[in-house]
Amino acid sequence: MENLWTVVIKRKYIDPLTTLDWIRMPHKSSKNSSVVWKAVVVSVNIIEKGLAWLVGDGTQVRLGQDPWIGCPEGFTLSQGLVTDLKDRGLFTLNQVVDPGASSIWNQGWLQGRDLNLVDDRLEEWGRYIRDLLNSSVRLSDSPDELKWVFAQNGVYSPKAGYKWMMSQKGLENPDWWAKSLWKLKGPAKSKLFFWCVLLQKVPTWDFLQRRGRIGPGRCPLCKGSVETAQHLFLLCPFNSSLWAEMLSMIKVPYRWEGQALSEAWQRWWNDSSNDRERTIPLLITWGTWLARNQAIFMDSVFPIGRLAAEGAAIYESIPFPQAPSHSRAVCQEFISYTLPWAYFDGASGNNGRCGAGLIIHFSKEKAVKASIGLG
Repeated sequence: MENLWTVVIKRKYIDPLTTLDWIRMPHKSSKNSSVVWKAVVVSVNIIEKGLAWLVGDGTQVRLGQDPWIGCPEGFTLSQGLVTDLKDRGLFTLNQVVDPGASSIWNQGWLQGRDLNLVDDRLEEWGRYIRDLLNSSVRLSDSPDELKWVFAQNGVYSPKAGYKWMMSQKGLENPDWWAKSLWKLKGPAKSKLFFWCVLLQKVPTWDFLQRRGRIGPGRCPLCKGSVETAQHLFLLCPFNSSLWAEMLSMIKVPYRWEGQALSEAWQRWWNDSSNDRERTIPLLITWGTWLARNQAIFMDSVFPIGRLAAEGAAIYESIPFPQAPSHSRAVCQEFISYTLPWAYFDGASGNNGRCGAGLIIHFSKEKAVKASIGLG
């Protein structure tokens, strides 16, 4: 069953079209679309690049317009030939099958002469048929299935889409922190925000001005420099004071410095003794951003001591990383005190001596203990 969100979205943006017809539309958004829906449409454009038909009965594959698995990049037909075919009542792949020319090895297709094509269109149709034969396309009784060819299982997922986009940009090996950051135990919103900071996607004034926004452009916390991510999270006196205040509370040495944010982050990561300590830049950066927004929208300064105390409280709530244990797992079972129960264990030392011990409980108050050394 479709969930409620899917039903609402389809009713609002897709109906009365089918999902397939909507995907085929060149323009899917409108001026009245929400910001979220516009982002979804951008993602759909990315998905479309990998969509292709696993040909079954051929009733869904449009002639000269839809790709199939294994087709070359130039699979499309000219608009003139597509229109010519439509005028002859030919729209989908199943309509150009020639049963008389089929064999157990190849699917038979109507040739250009069967369609009375001439000149350039005859040659173009011949190329299209050769592409079908080279791809070993053969119709069956199964329905056509739309697949995403950049995933091994043919199903699109955000992970598969991200991996494909990174490969297209030559970023198969992302930044060293791309995976490590998400494994930290800090609040999810602080990890997401810090990820945006490292990618220089935070809407500081320099970022907004490049997009045509008009504003003061100065740092709202110190009012002494142009606001950039570099200044706000590395050089601003407010940020430095917050670092000093919080680190003094949690007794961690202050070492947030570098020529760039990426350098400061790399140094902090390498110098930290555990993942708990590595969450500190995330908490302080998020606190600085909250103070910055309050200075802009509320025209008030967030007390550094309060921010530091809140950050320190979050930090203290993060558990210490547990070292892997090599001891035997102890099975704890419910003990019925109506029956006698016993514990037994043995041990040995490096000198070759060994021994064993035994405790028999007849009740909570009465027990017998025994031990023996075995030389």
